Amino acid sequence: MYDFRGWKNNRNGAIGSRIGNVHLIRFKTADNLLAGIEMEFTHEYVGGEYAGVYDSVIIGKTENTEELLEESWPHGIIGPRTSGFTIKGV
Repeated sequence: MYDFRGWKNNRNGAIGSRIGNVHLIRFKTADNLLAGIEMEFTHEYVGGEYAGVYDSVIIGKTENTEELLEESWPHGIIGPRTSGFTIKGV
């Protein structure tokens, strides 16, 4: 997946539950209430590559805020509960 932009969502900019060899490339997220990107489980290792986030800009909270965002403690990335996830160039 390439060039996604998500900001000021009520939960996450991007979320994945049970993902395989999925690469999130050049994503840009900011000011989401819980996280810019959240992954729950990773399941596959294909050809030496793990699922992951690559060459992206992930911002938890900027100065362009509002009341709901001020009350939350957003994260940039919430990683999966399983192994096999790469974060590179973020």
